[in-house]
Amino acid sequence: MKNEKMGAVFLVGAGTGADDLITVRSLALLQSADAVVYDNLSSAVLLGECKAGAEKIFAGKIPGKHSVSQEKINEILIQKAKEGKTVVRLKGGDPFVFGRGGEEAAALSAAGVPYALIPGVTSAIAVPELSGIPVTHRGVARSFRVITAHLADSLCDDYFSRFANDGTETLVFLMGVEASAQISRGLIAGGMSAQTPVAVIERGSTPQSRRIDATLGTLTAEIERALVHSPAVIVVGKTAAFHFVSADCALSALKIGVAGTKQLVEKQRRAFLGAGADVFCAPFVKIEPNETALSALFASGFSHFDWVIFTSSAGIELFFDRLAQSALDMRSLSHLKFCTVGKASAKTLRARGFIADFVPENAGVKSLAESFAKIYGKTAKSVLAVRAEEGSAELNRVFEAAKIPFCDAHIYKTAADSELLSLFAQNACALDFVAFSSAFAVRAFFAFCRSHRINALKDSAKIVCIGLSTLGECAKEIGEARCILSKEHTAESMVQALIAAAEKTLGK
Repeated sequence: MKNEKMGAVFLVGAGTGADDLITVRSLALLQSADAVVYDNLSSAVLLGECKAGAEKIFAGKIPGKHSVSQEKINEILIQKAKEGKTVVRLKGGDPFVFGRGGEEAAALSAAGVPYALIPGVTSAIAVPELSGIPVTHRGVARSFRVITAHLADSLCDDYFSRFANDGTETLVFLMGVEASAQISRGLIAGGMSAQTPVAVIERGSTPQSRRIDATLGTLTAEIERALVHSPAVIVVGKTAAFHFVSADCALSALKIGVAGTKQLVEKQRRAFLGAGADVFCAPFVKIEPNETALSALFASGFSHFDWVIFTSSAGIELFFDRLAQSALDMRSLSHLKFCTVGKASAKTLRARGFIADFVPENAGVKSLAESFAKIYGKTAKSVLAVRAEEGSAELNRVFEAAKIPFCDAHIYKTAADSELLSLFAQNACALDFVAFSSAFAVRAFFAFCRSHRINALKDSAKIVCIGLSTLGECAKEIGEARCILSKEHTAESMVQALIAAAEKTLGK
């Protein structure tokens, strides 16, 4: 009789390491899984997509360190499924390209556990492509072959000689850095020219990605000279001479890091991608609701207020989410007028069914407070300011000076996700630009870098900021000359500011 409590296992390819190269189907499964068994190639950002309460189990293999055996991994998958859970086995690249997905599928089948296979973007094709190398090209390479060199220490040069060709079949070696000398000797011994083009791509699809060009004869010397370390992909053949990198888009070939909340980072990611940039996201800013403040606010109602001021999109989302859970409905807000800190937050409010009655001409809390006081200071009877615990004191100063009655409702606070912040800090030194949308994010980033003795940014890197307070924090850290202020609090405005800065820097 079928076990009705039996769960299922999904063998999911996470892609090459960049969190936005996971497939739509894979992401949907990851977001709904009860348990995620992941390896060390999985992005920390991807793990942040797991639903609340999902069990996360590390089962990676780290060279030179204790690793979880494949047999143990199989046991974990079977056990979790038998507990009735939906399990995602999150594997780097594609489960069936040197990912031992076949072994896991066989073990699950033998145990009678339902499973499904979800393809992923393999580094064998994606990493060369991101570096401008097509693994096939008409009139140059008719086919390509993917080869693992992971066990090369137990293989002789003759093993590699069998793959020798005239350069018209592209050879892609995974896990081949330590075996580069054997690869080179074996292919040359098999008849390949020592002048055959070779490209080594280290840490492909990450901010620290770099490409080293060589020939088959100079491969090992170039790897040693450049101090290349795993993970890296080695491409051998005529196609390795290609370097297709678009220069037509405004931000082509520029590496841009985007830091902030998950929702804000996603908006900015799309905007920067549309301008051709290589975008690396760091949604390390978390919004933590203040349950006490929220409960008190909705228990008292809003009848005694005539204005509500929102200083962030995060506050708007949290406010209306709680309204939907409360005993109140939209009618309880019908008498209110709304003010937002900028156009982006006004757009967020509009999506919730309300049009902002006042948006300051210049975005920012100080501008909001001063312009509101000037226009509505004498008519506003009671103002509700919905914002973060660490909100700017400028609003308090201006409203108190103007004698505007207001209630300061600190319904949330911002905090940093240490794992995602660490990931961003370790990669930020490779970026050309960083986009910050809050002073908190700037403080958290540079404080983390100082405490962990990490070189935060390279000397040529610049920061594009939203808001004067954010600009001020950045200027303290790297000097005002390297800071760029976005005219508006929108992703599109940040892109335009960055394009202008890039054109000036590159002399376009």
